Amino acid sequence: MEDAISVFGRLQALPVSKRCAVEGTVQYDYVDSYLDLFRDHGDGNTFAVARRNVRKYEKHPYARWRERFVCLGDYVAEFDQFEEKKKLQVVEESTRHDTRVSDSLDSAPVTATVQVKLDAIVSGSEVHLTSQLLGKCDISFYPIDVEFMFSTEPFKTFSDSASSSASLLLIQPRSSITVDLEPAQSEDAVSKTVVQIPDALADQQMMVRIRERIETREIETVAAPIDLTRSYFNSTLHVEVMKQSGILQVFRKGLPVSKCYVKVYAKVSSSSLSGAASGGRKSSVKAQFYKDGYTDVLGKFDYAGVNGDLIERVEKFSILTSHVKFGTSVQQVDPPMLATTLGDFQHQETHDTLLY
Repeated sequence: MEDAISVFGRLQALPVSKRCAVEGTVQYDYVDSYLDLFRDHGDGNTFAVARRNVRKYEKHPYARWRERFVCLGDYVAEFDQFEEKKKLQVVEESTRHDTRVSDSLDSAPVTATVQVKLDAIVSGSEVHLTSQLLGKCDISFYPIDVEFMFSTEPFKTFSDSASSSASLLLIQPRSSITVDLEPAQSEDAVSKTVVQIPDALADQQMMVRIRERIETREIETVAAPIDLTRSYFNSTLHVEVMKQSGILQVFRKGLPVSKCYVKVYAKVSSSSLSGAASGGRKSSVKAQFYKDGYTDVLGKFDYAGVNGDLIERVEKFSILTSHVKFGTSVQQVDPPMLATTLGDFQHQETHDTLLY
């Protein structure tokens, strides 16, 4: 990034007669604004160039450029929020030693944003909980058939951001526990609690469900109950995906794993006539089985290569890697870039060139 800023600086230093052809264009202003996010502003006006151009192009007629400047504006706005939070922390620190500050100054900014929170991350054999204004939660463990669930919804099943319909298959948990959450140091602080996964389930592939105990909320609120779902694969596999060549390689403790099962689904675009009235074509995207197989003695598997031109219509891959002893891993990756531009991607010479 420093090199980019330096090169652009040389462009800006050119005589007006040489830079007038590009200066002031939307492309020039976008690069200038983007680089402004990485410049050292010291204690001066932070992101002045970016802010000016965000306002300048907020009504640009071309949506693509307008959206790019909107994204820059969102970045700057998020930065400003952290700056405000930093200022509040400075104020709070100073008022701790000043007994003359009124109670309203101390409490008003905090109580306005206080809310019940619960989040979870499954790492190793532990569930790491982050909570606020909550006393207890329930954790349930559901052993699953990973391959079946993956085949049902390959692009959603194991998402932490949303519960998939496949999760409705989880009716009766194998085990459930109630967790007493660690108390926070103050009303507006979050607390962290670590829960060990039961030894009897540590070698299982599971979905972990975390639900708050509403009756243990420490404030009155009408917010919906917090209900989270997280995946637990107990995997010791390390999967390296070589996106440009469409090859993956599976390791465990630095050594390749052979005979590891790999199942691949793809989001494939298709075009169909949209009707005589429109006179055009419309595109749809669907998830479908792409290929499966096993890793070779070097732990490698060609997940992208198939006969025909299907690869040219792939928008995203979802790849399940599973071993009976070493666990399961799921990755979502884009197709090889050259697969959409080279008609002979399947040609062996091209494939070998990309691989080596």
